[in-house]
Formats: sequence, C-alpha cells, structure tokens
Amino acid sequence: MTRAYIQLQEDRASAVDACTALLLFASPMKRLLSILFLSCLPLLAVHAVSADSMRVDTLAYHGRHAIDFVLLGDGYTRADQAQFLRDARRCFGYLFRTSPFDRYRSYFNLYAIAVVSRERGISHLGVRLPDGTRACPEHSPLPLQQRDTYFRLSLDLDGIHRLMGCGNYRGLRRILHRCAPRCHLAGILSNTDEYGGMGGDILLATRNRQSREVFVHEFAHMFGNLADEYFAGDDFFDELPNMTHDSQPTTVRWRRWLDEPGVGIYPYQGTPEAARWYKPTEATQGGAYCKMQVLGRAFCPVCREALVERLHELCNPIGAVTSADSVLAFPPGRHSSLRFRLAELLEARGGHTLIVWRVDGRVAQVGGKRFRLRRPRAGEPAPHTVSVSVSDESEFVRSPEHALRHVYKHTWQIV
Repeated sequence: MTRAYIQLQEDRASAVDACTALLLFASPMKRLLSILFLSCLPLLAVHAVSADSMRVDTLAYHGRHAIDFVLLGDGYTRADQAQFLRDARRCFGYLFRTSPFDRYRSYFNLYAIAVVSRERGISHLGVRLPDGTRACPEHSPLPLQQRDTYFRLSLDLDGIHRLMGCGNYRGLRRILHRCAPRCHLAGILSNTDEYGGMGGDILLATRNRQSREVFVHEFAHMFGNLADEYFAGDDFFDELPNMTHDSQPTTVRWRRWLDEPGVGIYPYQGTPEAARWYKPTEATQGGAYCKMQVLGRAFCPVCREALVERLHELCNPIGAVTSADSVLAFPPGRHSSLRFRLAELLEARGGHTLIVWRVDGRVAQVGGKRFRLRRPRAGEPAPHTVSVSVSDESEFVRSPEHALRHVYKHTWQIV
C-alpha cells in the first residue's frame, strides 16, 4: 500500500470525525453541509450502524449490583458474528479460570455486543520515517493496510507494533450508552491473528493464539491499574500497586508480602531512570510469577491482592433482600416472627464469604443467607435492630484496610 494512499485515509478519517461532531452540535445549515461533505468520502464512509439493531448476548448474569463487563468486536463482518461470539466466550472463559478471578465469577455480568464492520482485520499503518515513507516499527510481515472497521482499531501505537489503538471512541460510547448503559468495563476484540493488545480505559486484544493470556494481562491493566513488570519505556513509570520508587522493606507498598517466596523489591532494568523504580517480582527460569511480566505465569500475590481489592471497591455483594422495608414490625400473634433473606448475594467461591447476623449489635448467627427473629416472650427485651454484614475473608488480601473498608452491611429497624 502506497504512502499517499495511507495518508489520504488518515486525512479522511480525521475529516469524518470533525464532520460527525458538526452533525451532533452544529446548526441545521452546517449539518446539511457536513452531510454533503461526508457523501464525498467514498473510500472511508461513516459507519451508519444503529445501536438499536445490534444484538446483545448475555453470557452471564448475577444481578444488577454485579459488575457489567461488555465485549464488542471490531473487524468482524456480518458473516463473522458467530465467530465473534465464540471468541468472546473463549476470552471470558479463560479469564474466569485464572486466579483470582476464578473465585469471583459471580461478581460479574458478562455481555457480548455484535458490531458489524465492513471489512475484516485490523489497520496496520506503520510509523512515518524521516524520508516520508511508512514502515512497521518492528518489521512485521503483516502488510501496511487500512481496514474499514467500525472502531478503526490499529497497530503500531506510539511506535510499538503490538500496541493497539482505537480510532472511534465516539462510536464506542454511543453503543455502550444505547446497548449497555450500566457498563463498568468494556473491551474490544479485533478479528486478526496478529499479536497485540492494550489495557487502559478499555481493553483491546486480538484473536492471536496467545490472545487469552493477552486478554487477562490487559484486563489487569484496565481493572486493577497494574503496571507492566517489564521495561516498557521511561514514559510508563508511575506509582501503582506493583510499581514504586520506594525500595525500603519497612515502607514499600507490598511489605506485607515480602515473606512470600519470589516476592521482593526488584529494580527495573533498561535505563538509568528504570533503575530508580521497583517491582515486587522478577521473572526467572521456572519461576511462578508474574503475569504482568511474562505471559503464562500466575499473578504474583501483590498483583492478586490489588485485583481483589479493586473488585470490592466496585461491587457491594449485598443485592436484593427479601425484607426490603427498612422499618419492620412483628405480625400479629404470640409466636410470630420476622424472616430475613439475602436474595441476591455475590459470594466468592471456596467458602471465603463471611456472613454475620446481629440483633441490637450482638452476634445472633454466623453464616447462612436466611435469618429468623421470633417475637420476644413476655418479660424479654424487645429487639430494636437486625443487621447483616458480609465480608470476603480471602487469604489473597493482607491489607488491614480491607476489614475497615470492605465490610458491607444492611440494617432493619424493628418497631
């Protein structure tokens, strides 16, 4: 593909975005001029896809209080939609077979939205060279090409071939607003076998044979704000759950995990600036950690804790309760009782969810989604409150703040 053609496509894509903004916000006359201008761009016309016509597949549903995770496809034509659904199921399935997410599958609602692109694949524009030509920064055999896909996913972002970018965030926001208004997390799968991905505000991945591992790695970036534990460049250093300037064992962010095999305070390598930053693990031959450095490894304890804590920040596991009224009274009758039930409780697998029922602040029952409070007999004190607390007692978390911040309660007044 010639440089002139690629430049033409880039210029037209920019023009399309500018005119789309005019269509949304300009006066009627400017809207008309914009429509006429767009009609003169036959090589890269605007995708006039109605969100109402898109199919939304619910792959898992655990309640309105669970985290909504939505996957969309790019570069999947109308004939490829069955393949997209298979790819989405495969990526979701692998994520929730990976620790720590295998314990918390019930905390997520999973959706796949079928988005039709005009062409298959992904755009590969390369980078501009000093002589004005374009080339792949890492000499991939994938030819330079521009594909007419809905989200305009591309490779070679920031001069890194595997780093993907999205050219149609406006379209993404529009679809999510119409089809998944409660969306907490979003990802886009590209219909290409080329290796690549990105994790930031959204997750980007491909159908490459390593895509499942890339998907989990990029999800950890997006969901847990985790850093890469390999050297990605001086521009990527920051204070993050698994990256810090602090090298002191008594104050480093992951000091409570330093007794775990493989966890330490390891400097990055690559540049003088890199040597001033530290990470909790260093991948070695046959080592167990960490997926943020090497695909195929487990998450280290530090990253695992950050992911679990982020989950609890986003999600209250107590959903609907059968006694929805906050003020209750005993029904008539000497032997009457009040019954309480956690109707929609998100539980971690493996028995790590602790449920405690209290009457007037005193523990009345430990465990169980149901609780019965009988009417007091003559001479017994009348109860004033019933409360239930739910917490995750996972060994994956050692932070003392967990017990303070992530205990969820519901209380009823008894009159």
